[in-house]
Amino acid sequence: MAINLGNAINWQNPLNRGLQLNAMAINGQFNDLVTGRSPTFSGGIARASAAGRQGGYGSVYQDGTDDYVEIPSSPRFDSETGTIAFWWRPMANVANTGILARNGPTDTLASGFAFVHITSGSNVNPQWVARDSGNTTRASLDIYAAIVPIGRWVHLAVSYNRLSGGACRSYANGAFNTSTTSSADWAFNSQVIRIGRIFRTFYNNHNGNIDDLRWYDRILSDDEVRLLYIRSSQGYPHELNRLDSKKCSLDVPAAASAPVLKYLVYSQAVNRAATY
Repeated sequence: MAINLGNAINWQNPLNRGLQLNAMAINGQFNDLVTGRSPTFSGGIARASAAGRQGGYGSVYQDGTDDYVEIPSSPRFDSETGTIAFWWRPMANVANTGILARNGPTDTLASGFAFVHITSGSNVNPQWVARDSGNTTRASLDIYAAIVPIGRWVHLAVSYNRLSGGACRSYANGAFNTSTTSSADWAFNSQVIRIGRIFRTFYNNHNGNIDDLRWYDRILSDDEVRLLYIRSSQGYPHELNRLDSKKCSLDVPAAASAPVLKYLVYSQAVNRAATY
């Protein structure tokens, strides 16, 4: 077997390890590629082209009126640690807007977390907050070091530890932004994941695009978050486990004894290959 891998690393894709949910807009659908969960769409929700993000794959667009998506939480996402990441493009400057959340189901932010944004002039500032069952804030983070202009795609990520003293970290476009710790334990109910309209009515409905929502049952390292951003921004949103022919090549003879190539992840920082 002849292999010329160039700038490639890892036959086993680390970005698939611990992945519990990956909701993608592909061919007019927005389904979970991991478990096959079928989201429920409400309002006049549409899948729109996301120019400059994923070419013709599209994204989920919400007009800020009555559009939202619910993703079942079965099987439950109840791990003590996790990472949530997604691409986001705000399309309106509306104060106090809910982006996505798993909390509620009453009119509070209790028992879970929420991604929201506030306004700053003509731009928006995304934030993440986690609360316990008594609706007390146990962790909160600014996600973007600057402010996000209307109409610009950004990649947001937060890793968390739900136990008291657990570290929580935020990232924007693959770069670490800030960190905090959970001041006390917080947990989830059996609530669904909501995109576009969260249970807390204080927050307005989302006006913008969302795509490539990923939820891990582990804390991704800084390098993994950076790699996730790089790979998904290069036009391989749902193909992170695909061989990138521009970066490497393979010549594998058809033989019963030949190894099976499963995953390959490109890295600009490392130039090595491993055989399994």
